[in-house]
Amino acid sequence: MESGFVERVPEHTSVISYKNVSFHVIDTPGEASLPSYFQYFDQFEIHTLVLVTPPAYDVHLLENHGVTTLDLSFNVDDGPGQSQIDGWFSVVNQAKGQKKPVSICIQGIYGGTRAPLMVALGLYALGLSIDKALLLISENIKAVVFQPHQLDFLYWYCAPRAFCAAL
Repeated sequence: MESGFVERVPEHTSVISYKNVSFHVIDTPGEASLPSYFQYFDQFEIHTLVLVTPPAYDVHLLENHGVTTLDLSFNVDDGPGQSQIDGWFSVVNQAKGQKKPVSICIQGIYGGTRAPLMVALGLYALGLSIDKALLLISENIKAVVFQPHQLDFLYWYCAPRAFCAAL
């Protein structure tokens, strides 16, 4: 996996790879479209789906297919709380510790900013500067326009301080 590699796949899905982790940003599927997502998950060996928006389907259908879901939903105006951030960093840090490439899928609303915001935090946790993470995201997920309060949050949260070193 090439560092900083970005791949486009159909149906409002983007893949951003850095180091050994690929972040698959997908639009929220409906129950009728889940079979095509199952194929996608199988193709990229995705075993974890992080939800930052409420699902429009029964999550047990995914779990029956071998995909674990982690609900880290948050209001776009409020941003993620500490529990969502801790849950996300747990997923990213677990992937970071693997020797082989790992795919993490994060579900949001196409054109929304919740999933890309979490990907920015994930890229930061992998060692990419927040500026480079935002540039990589904005260049490759064209529909993303971060709100000023979201940018303020990212720069504040990722400012050099002792607790960020623990990521």
